Amino acid sequence: MVVLRLMIEAGEDRFAALNRLRGLRDCAVETKGQLQWAFAAEPPDAGAKVSDDGGSAWPVARD
Repeated sequence: MVVLRLMIEAGEDRFAALNRLRGLRDCAVETKGQLQWAFAAEPPDAGAKVSDDGGSAWPVARD
């Protein structure tokens, strides 16, 4: 369930991610509530700027 949500948040199509995950582990999402929680994830905004430090996806601490 958590892996499915991360896959969606990384930009993978919800249903493609579910099918791929179930191909590896068919019991990964077992209930309707789990599926709803995972599908509530927001894919990344295609036009969003990831960072200003040359490509790192992690925030950079500034003094």
